[in-house]
Amino acid sequence: MINFKKFEYIKNLTLFQKFLFIFLMIRALAAVINCFLPFDLPHIIRQTDTISVAIRYWSRWAYEPYSENIFYPAVLNSGQSYGFMPMEFPILNMVTAPFFFFGPYFGKILACLFVCFLVLFFTHINLRVWKNIKILGISAFNMILLFPIFSFSASIGWRFIPDFISVQLCLIAIGLAWEKVTYIKPFILALLGLLLKPVTVVVFPLFLLNKNIFKSAFNLLWLIPATLLSFLYYTKGISYLEKFREIPTNFGVHKDIGLSSLKDLFSHFNEFLEFINYHPLFPYGIVFVLLIYLFYIFRRFTFYHFKLWIVIVIQVIIIGILDGSHSIVHFYYWFGIAPSFCLLALGTWDILSKDSNYFKIFLKVIFFGIFIARFFEVCYFDTRLLFHSDRRVNADVPFVDCFLLKNRNPEFPWNKGYVFISENTEAPYLGACFGERTNYPSENLQNSFENPKLKDKYRYGLITIKTKLPHHCNVIDRSGKVVIIKCDEYTPPEEESE
Repeated sequence: MINFKKFEYIKNLTLFQKFLFIFLMIRALAAVINCFLPFDLPHIIRQTDTISVAIRYWSRWAYEPYSENIFYPAVLNSGQSYGFMPMEFPILNMVTAPFFFFGPYFGKILACLFVCFLVLFFTHINLRVWKNIKILGISAFNMILLFPIFSFSASIGWRFIPDFISVQLCLIAIGLAWEKVTYIKPFILALLGLLLKPVTVVVFPLFLLNKNIFKSAFNLLWLIPATLLSFLYYTKGISYLEKFREIPTNFGVHKDIGLSSLKDLFSHFNEFLEFINYHPLFPYGIVFVLLIYLFYIFRRFTFYHFKLWIVIVIQVIIIGILDGSHSIVHFYYWFGIAPSFCLLALGTWDILSKDSNYFKIFLKVIFFGIFIARFFEVCYFDTRLLFHSDRRVNADVPFVDCFLLKNRNPEFPWNKGYVFISENTEAPYLGACFGERTNYPSENLQNSFENPKLKDKYRYGLITIKTKLPHHCNVIDRSGKVVIIKCDEYTPPEEESE
């Protein structure tokens, strides 16, 4: 039974909060529609790699007869190796693996819907936790409503990656400890969040905005063991998995952190300025908000809200130390700063709402109009494949075509752990698309852990129409751009050349 008392906060929403709630539901609808479409920009590779690990877990649990270390994360495009891969702690991948009992097409849909459910569920928990808390006089409840639809997290937070869920878990932990002394629940939530994505530690400086920071500092004692345990996995655990890694890493897990990384971030200053101009709010949003703060705050000789700017600077420095310029390309690393920028946007709205005049109303109309334009741009990007059949046909991971080919050709060795021929750059995408293992050049294997039971010649393959048909191979079937082939005792190219 659903306990509707837990949703009582909906009854008392202000008009502003009702608008935010409606936007949240529209964003959720766009995310659900996206689950039924192929992976699309941004960060197709990241989504493909994440779902491939989930598929490989199910493959090893269900039908690979020679699997070893079945709880180690592994990838599909591993060739004759086991494919073990150091990565973030694979909680999301293991939890969603059983969905692939229904095959890669339906499994992908169910796994993505599950992520959407988690985003909404953790948003609900956060709303309950933060509903009576104010940060610098700004409603934290509004911050939580805005978080899934605004700033860095708006465009990709609902996709099949663990980053947004990681931040939501840590936000719940912070909210629980904001005014109360509690350790167990925040510790568990923060540990899960940091294991999913260690860079989420960047969200914790938000606690510096607690008006009783000195009295409440001991409320954060749980953060020490949570951080240490996650650090243990990302040092000792990753080092252990590195011993079994046979192919170049698919995931950006690295230990090169420190001032050199911070210097690296600011050495790409033009790219950083372009990035910070576009993603945190909306194009030129930082300039717009900063000018409003300077004009309306300085003239009243109060620096109260500038605490928030200081926290944002601290968070940017932490991101730089942890990930350098790499974070500019992979902007989901900045999800942990998004709540601060949500507070910044809400604080700007509050400034414009006080002592209203025609000029402030004009600025509010501009601010709201740009927000609406950006919001529906994000929703459009999540659903645009509905309206562009050419993009669907040419998608990197065309799940529908792979589903049709699998059903039409039952004689192929599907769902047996067989390693299919595939062109190297296409192998990760087609592996995820078919839910099958694909080859990897043995010359690129970095250790000597090749599975001797996979030494037989490649006979079947998965390619696209862009790929040259390998020698002694014949096309068996095609759907869209995807082609399945069968070969006569095919030898991989690196072996042919020897």
